[in-house]
Amino acid sequence: MIKAFFSIILISLSAYCTAQQPITENVAMRAKDSTEYVEHIVDSLTKHIFIENTKPTGYVNDFENVLDSATIKYLTTQISQHEKKTTNQIVVVTVGYIGPYADDLDTYTYHLANEWGVGQKNKNNGVVIIVSAGLRKARITTGYGLEIALPDAECKRILDDMMFPEFRKNNYAAGITNGLMEIIRILEK
Repeated sequence: MIKAFFSIILISLSAYCTAQQPITENVAMRAKDSTEYVEHIVDSLTKHIFIENTKPTGYVNDFENVLDSATIKYLTTQISQHEKKTTNQIVVVTVGYIGPYADDLDTYTYHLANEWGVGQKNKNNGVVIIVSAGLRKARITTGYGLEIALPDAECKRILDDMMFPEFRKNNYAAGITNGLMEIIRILEK
């Protein structure tokens, strides 16, 4: 709906720009460049609005409804205790639909973490564990302040060895719990 609205604006802008000057090769090229630029702006605005409308519900945000209430309570307790010990902030998110991001879970996670403000600004010590059963993807993203303790290679190992085997059995609760507990173990060393 929002993207359609911005597309109408894009078409109107393109028509207006074309009507203002006689068509020459140079003007046509500028119109093409400006159209691509406007399309980029429309895409960026659409993504921003989509992320802005996704609000956190706590440490565990099960938008895909793959976790039972006991698991959510357990994960929340573990994350809360970890934050009290270390000041690190961890958020778990499950999503089935990422709107205008199509299947780009990496960019979606990055924008979501920034929009929600995961991690303390002066420490950049946030971790986002995001899982999409519908897209069959998962990602662990860390703030710059935790990249030494929890580098990308370690995040990949956690996903490959501790989470994905459980996800293949449709046991998202166990996979997410395994991944979270390994992250906490590493960060509390």
